[in-house]
Amino acid sequence: MEFSKNRICRSESHNPHPPFFGLLGDGRATGTKKFPSLDDRMGEVSWGLKERVIMGAGLSLLDMATDLFVIVGHMGNEETMGYGWSLLGMIVASMACQLLLVYGQHRKKPAKMLGEMLIVLTGLKPGFDAKNVISGKEMEEHNAVDAKIEMVLSKLGEMFCESVPWCILQLFVILKSGDRNESALVSVAVSALTAGFSSASVAFDYDVDPQKRRQSPDFYGYIPDAKSRTVIFGCMPLNSSLLLLVWGLGVAMLLLVKRRYVVFYLAGDMALYLLQKVARGDFFYWMPVAGALGLVMSRVMVKTIADFTTSEDHKSWAGCTGW
Repeated sequence: MEFSKNRICRSESHNPHPPFFGLLGDGRATGTKKFPSLDDRMGEVSWGLKERVIMGAGLSLLDMATDLFVIVGHMGNEETMGYGWSLLGMIVASMACQLLLVYGQHRKKPAKMLGEMLIVLTGLKPGFDAKNVISGKEMEEHNAVDAKIEMVLSKLGEMFCESVPWCILQLFVILKSGDRNESALVSVAVSALTAGFSSASVAFDYDVDPQKRRQSPDFYGYIPDAKSRTVIFGCMPLNSSLLLLVWGLGVAMLLLVKRRYVVFYLAGDMALYLLQKVARGDFFYWMPVAGALGLVMSRVMVKTIADFTTSEDHKSWAGCTGW
């Protein structure tokens, strides 16, 4: 099943990007070969965008470094080696997500695809995405999405596969062992800050986009057109990071009580959310995917990230009233 251009979701009133990845369809969103530059798209609200992109990439690289340091520490202890493998699996899952994204972007250009896959495997994908966005890289004929959407999807994959579960598992290990060493605490703090900053950046950039405000005024526009934007954006990453820590601590404590409680709660909450979306005719989504599996995964990914890092301003991501 592929996306129908006539079937749109209520929370975000258009699907501006085509299905992509081999199993999910093909095609371009528009007939144009040249997309507007980042400054053109963001218009008068492009202030600070380069700084946010650079800072986000820097935090992602720092997060990777602290994560590897913690993994090495766990691997050196027989009692915590299992946690080390679990944490390593999260990094591998995040890279697999980014590799799939690169495949969807460049599968028609094998040489370029292999080059960017190498960048992913070296852990430099966040910096590479930041460079493309800052330079206003144009969308090429073979691409499925432009540079900004690629960066957003990469961030979503990183948060879903690595940052959120990493915080939960690390908090669980700290609570269970009682070992509050500095490296573990720093790793949790950096992961939470990275996820919070990424979530806040995506929410901020989309909310102040004039085109999105015109298309979906009920969804976008909560950030005022005033100098207070600086203060608001300064608070958004902090709010998202603290929300992730609170959620992560709650889930970690529930894991200590009985692990199946966590499975029942998260699975039940997700099932109710998906059923509600289907019942409201709001299941189709803006992400450039097609097919039942792609649609379900996009909904699961975004809801999980919204639950753990997003404030109520975008509660329609997480099910409106059900949120």
